Amino acid sequence: VPDPAIAVAGKKGGNITKQELLDASDVVVVIDFDFDVSFDVVEFNLMTLIDGFVYEQKSNSNIITEKQKEIIAKIKDGTPVYFQDIKCKGPDGFVRKMPPVAFRVTE
Repeated sequence: VPDPAIAVAGKKGGNITKQELLDASDVVVVIDFDFDVSFDVVEFNLMTLIDGFVYEQKSNSNIITEKQKEIIAKIKDGTPVYFQDIKCKGPDGFVRKMPPVAFRVTE
């Protein structure tokens, strides 16, 4: 089974609007495989820079938390946002560490 990819608001990285991030409810696993295989995100960390300060907030599920949304609401145009320390559980019960997903906020 190949490693899955991670998506937020249907995107796997690149440019994203602040509103798309605010409207997103979760971090999901995307996998292109011929068989029905499911993976679930079990935790991730949101990290960004606001006015020169690093803001980080962890979620212990696939849900983007209210505290994470509060951070997103403060983000300005051009700000990088990282979903990192992502862990997902496969059908075998094994937890995989996933690479970070990077976005740049555009208005």
